[in-house]
Amino acid sequence: MLSRKTRLALIKAGVALTISFASVGTYSVRTYADVVNTTAGTLTVKASSIWTYSAPDWNAKTRTYPSGTVFKVTEKHNVAGRYMYRLDSGLYITANEAYVTFAPMTRTEPEVKPPAQVTADTRTTIANLNMRTGPGTTFAIITTITKDSEVRVESEAGGWAKVEYGGRSGYVSTSYLTQVAAAPAPVPVPEPQPEPVPAPETAAFERKTTVNLNMRTGPGTSYGIITTIPKDTSVSAEAESDGWVKVTYSGKTGYVSAQYLTQPAVIDQPSTQPDPVPEPPSQEPDPVTEDAEAPASDDFRTTTANLNLRSGEGTSYPVIMVIPSGTSLSIDSITGVWAKVTYSGETGYVSVQYLTQPAVAEPVPEPEPDPVTEVPEAPASDDWRSTTANLNLRSGEGTSYPIIKVIPSGTMLNVEADTGSWAKVTYGGNTGYVATAYLVKSEAPATGVDIVEYASQFLGVPYVWAGNTPESGFDCSGFTRYVYANFGISLPRISRDQAKTGTAVTEEQRKPGDLLYFGSNGYVDHVGIYAGDNNVIHASSTNKMVVISSLQYYTATYMGARRLLNP
Repeated sequence: MLSRKTRLALIKAGVALTISFASVGTYSVRTYADVVNTTAGTLTVKASSIWTYSAPDWNAKTRTYPSGTVFKVTEKHNVAGRYMYRLDSGLYITANEAYVTFAPMTRTEPEVKPPAQVTADTRTTIANLNMRTGPGTTFAIITTITKDSEVRVESEAGGWAKVEYGGRSGYVSTSYLTQVAAAPAPVPVPEPQPEPVPAPETAAFERKTTVNLNMRTGPGTSYGIITTIPKDTSVSAEAESDGWVKVTYSGKTGYVSAQYLTQPAVIDQPSTQPDPVPEPPSQEPDPVTEDAEAPASDDFRTTTANLNLRSGEGTSYPVIMVIPSGTSLSIDSITGVWAKVTYSGETGYVSVQYLTQPAVAEPVPEPEPDPVTEVPEAPASDDWRSTTANLNLRSGEGTSYPIIKVIPSGTMLNVEADTGSWAKVTYGGNTGYVATAYLVKSEAPATGVDIVEYASQFLGVPYVWAGNTPESGFDCSGFTRYVYANFGISLPRISRDQAKTGTAVTEEQRKPGDLLYFGSNGYVDHVGIYAGDNNVIHASSTNKMVVISSLQYYTATYMGARRLLNP
């Protein structure tokens, strides 16, 4: 049994190791750690955080570094078909361009790709197995090899074997082959192999689908469907933003609605094998019955007659169902005289001739209360001070008066009156007196109007999924996070987490600068900033940019408001 130190030394030298576990059968793991590039340069972390490794081994995690950290790179390694950079500190880090940026120096050397492991043996299929034109499920199927058939294996790499069967050559998954007879010792052959596509190497999360779920080419229902993932299926989740999660399933990568996934559980060890595909492919799962993934639409219209919902833009297309007159519909898009809508779980097209923009309901007047005599308010004070210690708020000017409450150190207070040693202030709805010896002059705190004015300068900045700067574009949570950060308020990255910050306020208590959040079925998938006059400023996926919208279009999805400024 080799020691861990010896195994790591062999991996670093590019030696392929085979580890056997006799108690549970034989399980072979081939790990390549070849140096494929000696180009030096600098690397910058662009993910929110990323792991480093003590050795060229995906299990040798040491610590994480935040976005913006810069390292010096000395080499690039191929580790089990994926790539790592070796840093001048001796640590290793992923080379995946989705998470790091590498700037090479002028001198470069050609890449040396890992050789395929030549096996030249005979094996038997343990299932009906697809033979493909290349080493991956994205390659075309040449033929299906029946179960218990013998095939001649010419070479093997990355979980795929090049085989000969029935006079044809192609590639099959080694997960469905069993060893029949041992062949002579493997001989390395300098045969060029296609460079494997690196998988994401940051910490993945395993989540399960709660319904049959569409995987799409982009983060939105306007993107094409790649496949439908069956209910209760585990998927590897890589990133999440604005209610959409980037996932990998059955060798394919796409986007699904986070609303229909369980909460994440960390996968401790990244997979080095491609997902096996059952052979022959199983029957397609039932299509998703309700596509509730769409972001809130700003365009609601009402049918003026019983209206046919058709499968395409034209009367020649079949009728899916009849929508009753007087039904309010959310318009996904309009092309000419046809509108794309979703009704009762079915998406199709209706004639815009029989749609009208619904009038906004007039507010019902409430009975006026009996008149009361109002006390004129004192003019607002501009004397802002900050407490330098935990400070007693007393009911009168002197230490003999009872303590109402204790004001924490660093709290901003507006001084209403100063009599020398004591100042009259209001804190947490209570008015009292504090010792001026523990107050220092300070600038007035930011107001909600300040936040709205600052946010308004970004009107027209494009909507970009996962964007969080004016230069890269914004998604909804990236926009709110960027704006509030300018006022010293730190928010989480994901909208549902932002909705838990600050203090909850009712619809009647809303003020400009409050954070608003939206969603359905208790799931938050959108955030914005209250701009006053029943408007919200937000990065809208529907409008493709930062806009100001009326909240009358969001009554169905509005969930609540949070106050982030100190009261």
